[in-house]
Amino acid sequence: MSFLLLGVAAVAPGIVLLSYFYLKDLYEIEPLRSVLGSFLLGMISVFPVSFLQQQMEQYVGSPFLHVLFVAAGAEEIIKFVVLLLFLAKSKEANEIYDGILYAVAISLGFATVENLVFVISQGWQTAAIRALLPIPGHALFAVVMGFYAGKGMFSGSSIRYRLLGQSLLYAWGLHAVYDLILLGSHFILASFIIPFMIGLWILGLRKVKRAQEKSPFKQKIDIDGMK
Repeated sequence: MSFLLLGVAAVAPGIVLLSYFYLKDLYEIEPLRSVLGSFLLGMISVFPVSFLQQQMEQYVGSPFLHVLFVAAGAEEIIKFVVLLLFLAKSKEANEIYDGILYAVAISLGFATVENLVFVISQGWQTAAIRALLPIPGHALFAVVMGFYAGKGMFSGSSIRYRLLGQSLLYAWGLHAVYDLILLGSHFILASFIIPFMIGLWILGLRKVKRAQEKSPFKQKIDIDGMK
């Protein structure tokens, strides 16, 4: 029973956050099967991430470079590639917020598998800490990635590659800063994680609001409402 409860505790934060961002899709709701499909792809992405990290570890020595490239870099690169492939093949993705939603679903799929491994092996304290820090962190890095990826995929070719570059680099940078804060053994450095997470939530929710405001379906609803 304890093992089962730990499993539920490991999975629940990802499901709650995915539900939250799914409900933020206000104007042209994505099919649940597509969202769950992208979540499953995120779970599967654990394997290429693990392979890439193993290859990188052969060439990275310092803790700083390990955080920058092996931890943050490998994870965000693979999630970015999965997101772009998904958006390119999706028939439903047609607005900026869809980029956010699918990025979050992919990231939370990955984070849920990672969380299962940590929580089942380390117990309830780890479950509580990870529900407040790493799982929301993965979701919020993905909000930023998805916002710029969505803009890029649905923009003209002249700015598309710049926006896609921003999508990867901003998410990678935020993830690296998060990991570097936690890497510090000094209490003062580690205490920065709370204001960092607050700032990350503010940033993420602003991106969500901007994506909602830019929805072409919102404009259509507004026009229809004026008739």
